[in-house]
Amino acid sequence: RGFLITPENFAEFVTLIYEGRISSKIAKTVLEEMFKTGADPSHIIEEKGLTQLTDTGEIEKIIKEVISKNPKAIEDYKKGKENALQFLVGQVMAATRGRAKPDTVQQLLKKFL
Repeated sequence: RGFLITPENFAEFVTLIYEGRISSKIAKTVLEEMFKTGADPSHIIEEKGLTQLTDTGEIEKIIKEVISKNPKAIEDYKKGKENALQFLVGQVMAATRGRAKPDTVQQLLKKFL
């Protein structure tokens, strides 16, 4: 009673998460919008530009920008400070608005460090 979300739309939403096509951050945004509008998740993702960023070339470009802007974090990481890597992952995630997978970002970052 009072829910705008259909079982089919919710099933699609769960499938998108399970298949890794949307991140948890994107999922939260999509679910909130589903509750407000009753729209299907694919439509919301497309309309709001929330697609998962999977192009490693694009992610690497962002990583290079983040690295160039954060020399202290690079230096700290090379000195063994693991939290510096997490900081850099966070910076890349912010630059992608949460659209990249954190584990992919971390893996690619290590390649550059």
